[in-house]
Amino acid sequence: MTSNSKGNAPRSTSLIITTYNKPIPLRITLESVLRQTTAPSEVIVADDGSSEETFDVVRAFRRRARFPVLHAWQPNDGMRLSRNRNNALAIANGEYVVMIDGDLILEEHFLEDHLDLARPGRFVSGRRANLVGATLDALLERGELDDFQPSPMLRDLTKRKYAFRSRALAAIFSKRWRPGAMARGKSVFRLTRFRVIGSNFAYWLDDARRVNGFNELFVGWGPEDKEFAQRLSRAGLELFAVANLCVNYHLNHGSSTRVAREEFIRKYPETLEPDQIRLKNEYGMTRAASEGVPRVEGR
Repeated sequence: MTSNSKGNAPRSTSLIITTYNKPIPLRITLESVLRQTTAPSEVIVADDGSSEETFDVVRAFRRRARFPVLHAWQPNDGMRLSRNRNNALAIANGEYVVMIDGDLILEEHFLEDHLDLARPGRFVSGRRANLVGATLDALLERGELDDFQPSPMLRDLTKRKYAFRSRALAAIFSKRWRPGAMARGKSVFRLTRFRVIGSNFAYWLDDARRVNGFNELFVGWGPEDKEFAQRLSRAGLELFAVANLCVNYHLNHGSSTRVAREEFIRKYPETLEPDQIRLKNEYGMTRAASEGVPRVEGR
């Protein structure tokens, strides 16, 4: 696993953090951003309709940060994750985007690793370990990261293998998928082997613009991250599915129910056009650029 050359390294980075009414996990995530060995050029908190308490968390973080911190908010009208992400992309200034959820503790080399892996013609998806049990409960009760140090040796940890940061292990367990590899399956529900998760995802902003961002027809639970990756793959980009670098710890809250998944499967054929690469303007990131984001703080 080789480090990035100066010719490939992004000149600027936008760290997009999605959230909805989880002020304590978000505060912990933002504190882990301050520990990074490589700072982002900007942080954008993409907010799907949180209450004012989340604004207070972001404002407090902005006072501590040495880089711009934007807060892009939209009214609460159900789970609109794709639209939320497109709002952030519409105001992003970084050449490269690293996208996470607001319930992670980032290992201190998280951003450094992502920038080392950035290459033209590539997008990157990583993994995550899950923090659970009494350790998680105590951390959330305290509400601050303080002196807590994430470690693969923590007792209350699932998916522990993804918590080990190692270039040697990454060289063995990471996988490259050639351009177009994700395009063969019509349904994103057949793409699980590609290991794409939107909570640890990185791509060039110009590539997101090329495919017009995330599909806003996805409302509620759905594999909008895999569908976005599928269109990047169709556009001729390589997927680098990295393991054992870009390490983070998920403040685990469980997953969507099977009922929600089955309901979405029934709706899925109505939401997408087969084999598309670039979304129509009315439900892609150009929608956010033309309409504007309802509320932005930090400019």
